[in-house]
Amino acid sequence: MLAAMAAFPVPDSPQDLPLFRTLPLPECAEVLGRNSVGRIAFSLHDDVSIVPVHYVYTDGWVYGRTASPGRLRDIVGNRRIAFEVDEHNEPMQCRSVVIHGPLDLIGPESNERTGTL
Repeated sequence: MLAAMAAFPVPDSPQDLPLFRTLPLPECAEVLGRNSVGRIAFSLHDDVSIVPVHYVYTDGWVYGRTASPGRLRDIVGNRRIAFEVDEHNEPMQCRSVVIHGPLDLIGPESNERTGTL
């Protein structure tokens, strides 16, 4: 098992501490619209996986693309995933959007969402 540690400088004053806040939905949509790489996280048979995916965000939907469904095909029965996108502007200035919901796989010839390929 890999363990990682990160060292960050200790802020000089409380004003220099990172600010954590919940992003309003319009700001989440902006972050999703500006970026194109995210991660899908899912659990299957007591194993948690995170898969990077290229995506587009349009009309309130996230559409991801992979060369083949691979491990994602195995989760169609459960379909519960988390999708996460990070945006870094400067050190200690970043935004993250996390979406929880079902995964629908669509084939290259399909225009409709479906739980099967």
